[in-house]
Amino acid sequence: MVNISTKTTFPTYQRYRVLAFVATLAMITYLDRSCFSMAAVDIAKATGCSKEEMLRWA
Repeated sequence: MVNISTKTTFPTYQRYRVLAFVATLAMITYLDRSCFSMAAVDIAKATGCSKEEMLRWA
């Protein structure tokens, strides 16, 4: 016979922590790509890369 426990368990909020962590990582990645695209011209000039080389590098 199966013993069913009467103890109730409350849901944890760990899923919300994981969701917040993933959203934060997505925001950091977006900002990184956005800032890199703004600085790409200066980086290309400093390194002597052409547009094709910068696209391959990014």
